[in-house]
Amino acid sequence: MKIKIVDPRTNMCREVNLPMEELEIKRVQGEVLDKDKDGILLLARDLEFYDADGNKLNEDIFKINKDLKG
Repeated sequence: MKIKIVDPRTNMCREVNLPMEELEIKRVQGEVLDKDKDGILLLARDLEFYDADGNKLNEDIFKINKDLKG
C-alpha cells in the first residue's frame, strides 16, 4: 500500500510502500521532518498521511503497517 508522509508546515513529503519495518518508518519520518533520524521525533505527531488516491488517513501509520503485515 502506497502512503505519502507529509509535514504540513513545510509540505515536505516522502512516499513509502507498506508494510515495512517500523524503524524504517521512523527513519522516513525523520527525513520528512528534517530532524536527527536517530533521535526522538517529537514533531512526528504533526505529520499527515495520505493514500495513493490523495485521501487523508486518520489511522496511525504504525497500526496500518501492522494490519498489512497480518
